[in-house]
Amino acid sequence: MLIVTISTLGADGTTYKDVMLRQLIAALLGLTMLTSVRTVGAQPDIARCIASPHIESCHYIVRYKDVRQYEKPDTASRVLSVGGWGHKALIDWKRAANAPSGWLPTDIYGRGPTQKLAGWIETRNLVRLGEFKRVAGCWPVASLKYELGDYAFHVEFTPEGRALISEGFRSHVLFAPDVALVKGREGGLDIFGFDQKTRELQFPHPNDLEKYSDAGDLIRFFPPSKSKDCEGGVKLEARRPGK
Repeated sequence: MLIVTISTLGADGTTYKDVMLRQLIAALLGLTMLTSVRTVGAQPDIARCIASPHIESCHYIVRYKDVRQYEKPDTASRVLSVGGWGHKALIDWKRAANAPSGWLPTDIYGRGPTQKLAGWIETRNLVRLGEFKRVAGCWPVASLKYELGDYAFHVEFTPEGRALISEGFRSHVLFAPDVALVKGREGGLDIFGFDQKTRELQFPHPNDLEKYSDAGDLIRFFPPSKSKDCEGGVKLEARRPGK
């Protein structure tokens, strides 16, 4: 077998191989710089959340049931907390600057305000407020009642997601798989976990009405006749409307 190597010599004595090597090194350096720029570009969001943790883009909700929070960003580490479906995740943004991909650091509070643990949660178990979309059809819940202390949330829905809250205030259901929210009269958010397959609905805190009411009185679903062409579950608008 004959192997032929072509080596073109430049005026300065460089060969074709030298030129190609330089171009390859330059390309690799350029790729490294581009990756660095992209990485740095993601940091201002963390910096912004450190400065203003209450803005919408920094507000994360636990989207699934029985989500675990760990002692380290490693599922093999000790479990510090289980649950929180529909709760706001208490992200520790100061520690987030050094968080590994797929994880965010959290604050976990015990029974007292001084009982605070430093935990970690997987981002796949979280949803940001900006990810919720308006329901466009196939919303299965006809009505629900929720009360906690002096707070009462009684609402009637349409299959298109329109919501008529206590005292005639009109709103709309926003949904992201396994979590739903309804905006209240003064901009407050009623957030609850909702599993479409099992039809399990759960508020972040116990419903006081459960103590003396039947479950069928607290949440009612539309009859099957209202659920035609809904095999794919809740239908959502393509984009979330402006705030």
